[in-house]
Amino acid sequence: MSLPKVYEQLLQIPSVFKGSGNRWIFTTIIHTGELFEKTALGFWDLQTGAEKARIDLKERKITALAILDDNTVLLGDADGFVMALDIVKKEITWQKQAHRGPVTVLEVAPDRRRFASGGADTTTVLWETPKK
Repeated sequence: MSLPKVYEQLLQIPSVFKGSGNRWIFTTIIHTGELFEKTALGFWDLQTGAEKARIDLKERKITALAILDDNTVLLGDADGFVMALDIVKKEITWQKQAHRGPVTVLEVAPDRRRFASGGADTTTVLWETPKK
């Protein structure tokens, strides 16, 4: 069953996240087809207006996102996984099972050396930032 176009458009909800330095990266999580069936991420540099990347995450159901630096985002999914996505390489470079159920929030520490994930299972996990 596909969603009517009006619902598909409503699921293209933009969010703005601050990257490192003075750059801002605008991201849009686009869900198409069945609710949360497929996810694509779009990234734009608002200083230059240039699109940095558009990444199809296939069947991943992304439920949380945090910017780690200008080239890396942290993602949480509906299956409880936390992962690092390299925007330039367009690939997941690190992933761990974090929660039993969806990841609901990701927050990066100001020094970027650690981050926290929270889940629908009501747990919080502290992580060391993945090394490149």
